[in-house]
Amino acid sequence: MRLERATFAAICCAAIATAFWIGVGSGWAAKPEEQSAPPTAENLVGLVVDVTLSTGETIAGVKIVKVAHGRIEGSITSVTIDDGSGGRPKLLGAVRLQEIAPPGGRAMFVYDAARKVLVPPDQVLKKRSARLSKTAEAESHSHGKQPDAKDGENRKALAAKGVNLWPALSDEEQRAVVEKQRAMLEDVKSKVPNQGMRLYETKRFLFFSDISPQMISTLFVPQLDQMYVKLCWLYGMDTNTNIFRGKAVIVAYANKESFVTFEDAIYHNPMSSFPAQGLAHQSSNGDVLISCYLGSQVTYFASVLVHETAHGFTHRFKSSARVPSWLNEGISDWVAGTVVTQDNGVRNRVRAAVQQMQSTHSLGGDLFAAEQIAPWQYGVVASMVDFLVKYTPPSPARGRNSSKARRAKPQETACFHALLEGIKEGTPWVQALQQAYGMTPEELAQRYGEYVGVADLKP
Repeated sequence: MRLERATFAAICCAAIATAFWIGVGSGWAAKPEEQSAPPTAENLVGLVVDVTLSTGETIAGVKIVKVAHGRIEGSITSVTIDDGSGGRPKLLGAVRLQEIAPPGGRAMFVYDAARKVLVPPDQVLKKRSARLSKTAEAESHSHGKQPDAKDGENRKALAAKGVNLWPALSDEEQRAVVEKQRAMLEDVKSKVPNQGMRLYETKRFLFFSDISPQMISTLFVPQLDQMYVKLCWLYGMDTNTNIFRGKAVIVAYANKESFVTFEDAIYHNPMSSFPAQGLAHQSSNGDVLISCYLGSQVTYFASVLVHETAHGFTHRFKSSARVPSWLNEGISDWVAGTVVTQDNGVRNRVRAAVQQMQSTHSLGGDLFAAEQIAPWQYGVVASMVDFLVKYTPPSPARGRNSSKARRAKPQETACFHALLEGIKEGTPWVQALQQAYGMTPEELAQRYGEYVGVADLKP
């Protein structure tokens, strides 16, 4: 298999920033069964579904064994599920649930907070209709409804800039991609012998690993799910939208030797002397695969996993347009530090970076132009993203794109979303920064310096 250019960039990033992290999603499930019954409260019993809890955690591939119907026609007050673990079935009241969906598909039932029951999406009370219409719009893009003429024009405009807008896939196409991903993992079994490898499948991830099942289900999978929700919030996306092509594939080994063998056998990538614990493989067709190994520090591994998977999420946002290194690494470090709170790596890097900036009053001279930022600058960009997320520019300086984003998105992330969307639409990042925040890179350095207490900070 030829090493993609994006993959090579991710490997370079991991080599320089070995102080990095990993995190993972929630729950596991056997291979989902095909569902043919229509989504009504009366015929849910016996179906295998994905259940998303009110916390944002998703339990994939569970079987519904009992349904309690509400007074409202077609509503559900509770479901009893069998997660395949061999334990007693679990009763989940409607208030504990966000949605019930076919494996990897669109919601069949969602929680109606006004009536405290589960109902089909089109039966939620009208006062929530505006939010639901946005959800439906996001899902229609994710699940491949035919684009209109304006979408086609936008795609052509982006192509002229050398940007590939990720195509929307239908539910059937998504399932076909996931089947190919499962087949690829079967191929990995033959090329990287390891009897302990098992596949844990969640709503958004295929987690293939020989690490302790309990560690995966109680620590890494929930952290991946938290990362997904956090980045959806940051990017102005509905959490029900599937950003990945099929699912994000995680190949996580307990030991470094298997990781090295995997990289050599699958990507022809010699890793024996390469100081990386995790790599984000991002293919030109939109596939995302994260490879990594546990090592001796569990929380550090969790941080690496979240960091690298966040690269895959950013890669899949809107288009193939490249996000500059300082921003790409900053997002990944920021979300890893936000999700994996047990690990002090990000906080320590930020602290060390502030000390260096206090001494030099500089970001290093090449932060914004570097193809790959320096190791000490990871602490800079993690806290710089935190600044950008929280910063609200004076209203006269807002650009056209930012103003539009502010009308449609929550105030707290509108500017950041506008910045990412501009870059992913092929706008040079310097121009996108000006449109979203009304400032130049030099002004960003100055205002960020004020944020971290370093006066007269220069790029």
